[in-house]
Amino acid sequence: MAFLTEPVQSNLYVSSSSTASPKSRHVQIIEEHPINHRLEILFPTLLSPQQENKFLKEAFYYKADIPLSYFIERSFIQDYLQKGRVVAQSLGEGIDVSNVIALDGSGTLILNLTKDTYEQLGLPGKPAKFGPDRQRFVVQINLLEKSMIPGKKGFERIKWCFDNTLSDPFPFLISYVDSATQETQKITFPPTFNAKKFTIELNFEKLNDIIFPDMEVIKTASQDDHWRSDIVEIYDWFGMASLRTQRNWVLLKFESSI
Repeated sequence: MAFLTEPVQSNLYVSSSSTASPKSRHVQIIEEHPINHRLEILFPTLLSPQQENKFLKEAFYYKADIPLSYFIERSFIQDYLQKGRVVAQSLGEGIDVSNVIALDGSGTLILNLTKDTYEQLGLPGKPAKFGPDRQRFVVQINLLEKSMIPGKKGFERIKWCFDNTLSDPFPFLISYVDSATQETQKITFPPTFNAKKFTIELNFEKLNDIIFPDMEVIKTASQDDHWRSDIVEIYDWFGMASLRTQRNWVLLKFESSI
């Protein structure tokens, strides 16, 4: 098992767009991070009842023990992937110590694997950008490719690997959204998957006495050091807001009054 001995090199990316714009990048940014399992939104003002109702559409998901071979079955691809969007996330230990599997909303199965598992699996992948060099690998399989048909060489290789080297079921959270209705729909699982249905809960929390930083600075992107400093401060502010740290609220209000 490999542990991080020093911070991983990272970059901060900031994007500005409007949800009202047809070119909004909000959905794209969320979908580019399939391993994430939680979304938190901060609004600078209270929402009206009409605005809150946009988030109150009833939705549900399942917790089930699913073998990876299930995702390449023709019935699953035809009944769900080709008719809507399926999102799945494996449960277990952290991504830095164990295998993590995700199915994004575009039909790509993503396997983030330890070095030992990757070498045993036998499918091509790339070193993960996160963690010690070449200690984790990422395998991506587009389940909607035309070659994902029984009898095709690529399909049969994947099937053999899932049946023989990575055959144990993973505990998954999984949800299916129908393209026509844009609502979550039922998934029919074999009894051995022990599937249980859960309602997605949205939690609204009002934060009092919080001073929002000026977000307009994001729209004036530049290479200026002062702008970069402002962006980092906004990023830090979001972190403090997420942690609900009262000490930080006092610090923020104190600094804002200077």
